[in-house]
Amino acid sequence: MAASATGAKLTAPPAVTAKDESLPSLFSRLGDDVMQLFDTKLSLLKVELKEEANEYARDGIMIGDGVMVGDGIVTGDGIMVGDTASTGVFGDDSACMH
Repeated sequence: MAASATGAKLTAPPAVTAKDESLPSLFSRLGDDVMQLFDTKLSLLKVELKEEANEYARDGIMIGDGVMVGDGIVTGDGIMVGDTASTGVFGDDSACMH
């Protein structure tokens, strides 16, 4: 037995010949296989949607952080050096036009 990406166990169909099974049992097995396929697809869809939601949340947090920082310069350590838009380049208000 092999495991799929969603953790569902996949089984190989039993080796039978056409004369071993009746038509109703073949349709029954087909229905079971279709249900297993839908269950596997639904599980995969849930995983993909969860991953996409997490990605959107991370992007939203990064955008929120950028809005909070504004025009300040942030170093690699996350320390804001200054707000160049309100204090000017040298830290005084003389270079800033309000």
